[in-house]
Amino acid sequence: PQGSIDAVHELLERAVPGASSNFELSFADGCPGIKAGTACYDLSWANGKVHVAGTTANEITFGIGEYLRTECNMTIGWPRGGNSNLFTPQEWPVAVTRSRARVQPWSYIMNVCTHSYSLVWYGWAEWTQFIDWMALSGINLALAMTGQEEVQYKVFRALGLEDKEIRSWFNGPALLTWSRGQNEYGSDIAGPLPRSWMQAQWALQRQILARYRSLGIVGQLPGFQGNAPIGLKALLKDSNMTDNKKG
Repeated sequence: PQGSIDAVHELLERAVPGASSNFELSFADGCPGIKAGTACYDLSWANGKVHVAGTTANEITFGIGEYLRTECNMTIGWPRGGNSNLFTPQEWPVAVTRSRARVQPWSYIMNVCTHSYSLVWYGWAEWTQFIDWMALSGINLALAMTGQEEVQYKVFRALGLEDKEIRSWFNGPALLTWSRGQNEYGSDIAGPLPRSWMQAQWALQRQILARYRSLGIVGQLPGFQGNAPIGLKALLKDSNMTDNKKG
């Protein structure tokens, strides 16, 4: 997604309150000296303001992040990794004019384990801070696994499985990486998974994906991994389904 200039201004205000008035932001089809069709940003200084133009909102936020780190000597981090040192300068430093292209089309973050173990108790406030860090770091592709259990629950219920049978197939919130990764599935570790958890995570996922798209980040949604509650074997009369508990 290209994203939104308004969303970038909002990010700037969250990171450094009052900063957005010192920046001129715009979309551009390309950047000086950069091959046409390449994702890039162009940074310059004019009339006392930092000008950042980019092919997507993500290129613009990366350009802003580079300026804050290099010219302003700020640190952009997240709480578990040392946090940030963001502040409002008495005078905004003159931006060194430069254009920078993305060497590879995608900058990817996270896997199944980190998404579960590191982010399991994140609410919207924590996700907001984390996504801002992604955007200012030029990450444009993120694993988006939050809330998938709600989708699976509805599918399994529609196929005829009972509520408790499905919720016991999922592990508890802190151990979802195991049932998502096909290990220990159906063992009801720290479960059954509450319906309230599934529904809250699904609502949170919709917020996460909307913020990703507004900042030019692609959320990589999970697909079907091939594991399902063994109760479906009898319901669907499918002899090809294997019971791993007996294997």
